[in-house]
Amino acid sequence: MKIHETTYDNSCKVDTYMKTYTVVAHDPGTKNYGYAITQGRVKNGKFQVRFWENGKLYRTVLQLKDSTPMRESLQQYLEDISSIYKRCPHPVVTIAERYMTRGIRGTLVECVNVMLGALVTQIEPSSKLKLVAAVTWKREMERCGLDLKEMYRLARVSAHQIDASLMSLFILMRGLGVARRKLNQQKLIQQIEAASTEPLLNKRPVKKAKRKR
Repeated sequence: MKIHETTYDNSCKVDTYMKTYTVVAHDPGTKNYGYAITQGRVKNGKFQVRFWENGKLYRTVLQLKDSTPMRESLQQYLEDISSIYKRCPHPVVTIAERYMTRGIRGTLVECVNVMLGALVTQIEPSSKLKLVAAVTWKREMERCGLDLKEMYRLARVSAHQIDASLMSLFILMRGLGVARRKLNQQKLIQQIEAASTEPLLNKRPVKKAKRKR
């Protein structure tokens, strides 16, 4: 991937002379929370990326009515978030998906926003934070030739791990000013699966259509 000048905003720009830099991505939810740690660099004018780790968080904020359970669950969530950042070598950017209402009822959106607010407290002052709507990064990945629905169907990891991993790739490309290009979907799936901390899922192989004679 060649580096070129882009019209992207500067909120996620980084020093392209850095040897490597790290992104932590969050796809938040109460029952399904995915995260990813990804490293990228520019070497000899080419963009190189390594999917370091992706997984799921299980201790999340589930309710807001009772203050004691809420505080306990929030503390547990922060412990897990802190653990991620201890394993991560000084992230330059943290990216998280904004949780849009989309007609969803209940406290799901509120719980997610509480976690996003708490997440900010775990980020180093020198690290940049980017909150992005799902449509923004998904549309960009689709323009790079990825079929997200097909990736969800074929990959042996959860959709939330895929989303977090692709968000990290999205912000790496933007931050380093990498030109949009067609990505190798199958290779990305393999790399994301290899970086998963979760047991790989057993998915039924896609059947090929029979040829008519």
